[in-house]
Amino acid sequence: NSRVNALNESFFDVIDTPDKAYVLGWIISDGYVNKYKLTFCIKDLEILEKIKLIMKSEHKISNTNYYDKRTNKTYSRYSLQITSKKLIDSLNKLGIYQAKSFTVDLPNIPKNLYQHLIRGIFDGDGYIGMSAGKTGNIIPRFSMIVSEKLYDKLEPIFNELDITFMSPEIIAVEDKNRILKIRVYRKSELSKFFNYIYGNGDVTKLERKYTKFKNLFC
Repeated sequence: NSRVNALNESFFDVIDTPDKAYVLGWIISDGYVNKYKLTFCIKDLEILEKIKLIMKSEHKISNTNYYDKRTNKTYSRYSLQITSKKLIDSLNKLGIYQAKSFTVDLPNIPKNLYQHLIRGIFDGDGYIGMSAGKTGNIIPRFSMIVSEKLYDKLEPIFNELDITFMSPEIIAVEDKNRILKIRVYRKSELSKFFNYIYGNGDVTKLERKYTKFKNLFC
């Protein structure tokens, strides 16, 4: 074994566990893939350490600080870079390529793992919070960013669960491919979505986002 850092290079060969589906969801929403390297860049160190453990990776997590003009604050961001042609080949077979944001589709994985994949997508690039509605009342707000191709596959899944979203908002277009924002403002719909992706809560997840979501229903 000539690898400098240990890694389960067969991790994505077969998606057959909740954790594999969850990490795949993270990559779909907020991972970077090129011909040889997989990169995570996350502001939550705890979830990056979980992903590293799940993938049996001994690669180093690096830390950088960045300034956000919107909040006038400096934040830490953590990154994990994994170089493995075999790992990337497996992701390519699942339809995950470089510049995937506009074109990524629902990977061919067992249906019983969809909830874990969707939780990974939500943790990677989803939002949950409270804000004022049109009449001034405080309402929950949920959004998740996905490609149109992925949305077209997710919509029937949510329909089966009787979860109704608002009409998606188009936020970017490139060569007839579109990126959409899925939105939900009704608490009853969010409750069903929460129960679907988290179940009893004993799953790999971003604790910060889970706690925020859970508090909406307490």
